[in-house]
Amino acid sequence: MTRKYVLKKPKAMFPDDNFSHERRLSFSRSRAQARFRGEVWELTWEDYKTFWNTEERWNKRGRAPGNLVLTRFNETKPWSKDNSCIITRDQQHVIRGLRTRGLDASDCYKDAIYYGQ
Repeated sequence: MTRKYVLKKPKAMFPDDNFSHERRLSFSRSRAQARFRGEVWELTWEDYKTFWNTEERWNKRGRAPGNLVLTRFNETKPWSKDNSCIITRDQQHVIRGLRTRGLDASDCYKDAIYYGQ
């Protein structure tokens, strides 16, 4: 005899007016991934919400070229609101290429979205 289970949509652990369970899960995954890579994570849930504060910005987030990503200015410092910004995936690839060759990438952050913008 086979039982049929009804899968219920999980309730948000930390309900919030502007951010859904999906966004909270994304925050938790980002934090876990940083810890897995041995990076210090100092961003709080409130900081994360401030970076991704609009539906439009959130919907442009992703892995495809042109999508938005949260990154750090200095990869030796922790993930914090002072060391993080949002840039496009294309900009991220350019920055990594410059850093790999030992070149200055500070000009690539001129169009970045900073904490609180």
